[in-house]
This record gives sequence, structure tokens and C-alpha cells, in this order.
Amino acid sequence: MWLLTDVQEWNRQRRRARAALRSKEKTIEKVVEKARRRQRLIAAFSRRYPPQIRRSAVPPLGAPLSRKMIVQADGSLTPAPTEEQEPNEAGFHQ
Repeated sequence: MWLLTDVQEWNRQRRRARAALRSKEKTIEKVVEKARRRQRLIAAFSRRYPPQIRRSAVPPLGAPLSRKMIVQADGSLTPAPTEEQEPNEAGFHQ
């Protein structure tokens, strides 16, 4: 078995630490390049197919405002049918 001097051990640890750092840097570079490529694709797609503004989703006049709305086939909004009300508790306690 070889005996290592302190300097040899220090150099070994230093090389390992630098190799680990290089590995991390390469991983980060790959992730950054992937994100850049994705952003370029998104930019090219949005130039080719600009977003089209459609009719705003506004409920018809006179329609009661409801948290639950249904989108009709023509794109308009209508309130969702309300569920049947619970039986009156006062009648239950008679």
C-alpha cells in the first residue's frame, strides 16, 4: 500500500473538487442552453402566429353574475345551472 504525503492527499482532494465543479458547470450550461433554445422556439412561433384577440368573455346583459359560468359553443358565457337548494332546516325541526 502506498503511503500518501499530505501534499499528495491535498492535490487529490483539489483535483476531485475541481472535477466536481466542472461537472456542475457543464450541467448548468446544458440547462441554460436548453432554456435558450426553448425561448428561441417560443419567440419564432409567436412571430409566425401572433396571438389573436377574440371577443372578450363578458356575460350577456341582464344575466345574473355567478361564480360558476359555462362557456357556450359560440364563446359567450352563461351562468351555470344552480343546484337544487337544500331542504329548509326550519321544516326539518318541526
